[in-house]
This record gives sequence, structure tokens and C-alpha cells, in this order.
Amino acid sequence: MNYKGLGNGYRLLLELYAAGGKLQGGQLRAAITNYDTAKNTARELQSLGLLDIEIIQRPKSIHWYSLTDKGMRVAEKLAEAEKIIDGSTPRH
Repeated sequence: MNYKGLGNGYRLLLELYAAGGKLQGGQLRAAITNYDTAKNTARELQSLGLLDIEIIQRPKSIHWYSLTDKGMRVAEKLAEAEKIIDGSTPRH
């Protein structure tokens, strides 16, 4: 797989997971400071089937980003890995 945005995608998936699986566009900045980079990363994750992007046009354009079932499973695994990296889960 040619996925160049692993660092940003990793952070975005974990942020969505921590938020219960859904964020409004502006909230992406909690994971990725640059909004254009955040949107591009979200589109790449969408192309992998890991999240859905919903655009609501009224009264102004609002973007909602939500994890798909596949995205939720991946995010759960990343959260487990994060715990191991942080040392909060005993290693076998």
C-alpha cells in the first residue's frame, strides 16, 4: 500500500476514536494543526474506507468526519498500540 500520510492519519484516527468516532471539520485541528493537511489526510483515509465525510450545505457548509466500521477497528488497534508505547499496558 502506498500510504504517505501515516503520521497524520494515525493522529486523525486516534482523535476521531477519542471523540466517539465523529468530529466536525474545525475539530480536526486537534489532531492536525493545518486544516488543509487535515482535509487531505481525511480524504486519503476516506479512500481507504476508514472514514466517511458528510457535507451539510445549510445554512453554511459544515463537514462531518466519522469513522467507518473498518476505521473504528483500525483506530481501536492504534489506541492499543498507543497504550503499549506509553507503557500503560503490561507486555507479555
